[in-house]
Amino acid sequence: MYGLVGYYQEAAMADTRMAGTFTALAELLARLAGGAALPVKASAGPLFGNKLTPFRALLRRVGPLANSSSSIPSSLRQFYRGQTGDRQFVMEFYDSHEFIPALLASGIDYTITSPKWLRERLLAYVDRFRQSNMG
Repeated sequence: MYGLVGYYQEAAMADTRMAGTFTALAELLARLAGGAALPVKASAGPLFGNKLTPFRALLRRVGPLANSSSSIPSSLRQFYRGQTGDRQFVMEFYDSHEFIPALLASGIDYTITSPKWLRERLLAYVDRFRQSNMG
């Protein structure tokens, strides 16, 4: 159980938006394991390079510029990891709630070729947004 405590402690330091939630989870897990609530400690190394594995998405541009190798939009640069041989863009992210808005903000039409769950989450996100603005 301590492995999860450490995981959530480091996640709290890496993701300031979710720090409160991750800290609370770490403290709860520490109490369940029989220990006192542990303070968030400093990390010895980079979190994402050592412990968390990012999600990987493959995107294909659609529309008139589908075969263009133009630059990656600024909203997606932090996620961009390269291209595959069949001209799909490789993106890596840790939180779909940050990646999906960045994808929409790019202003470019993409098809999410994988993973399927991300495509479904994007469609649900857009549908909720559309429904909330219908009237």
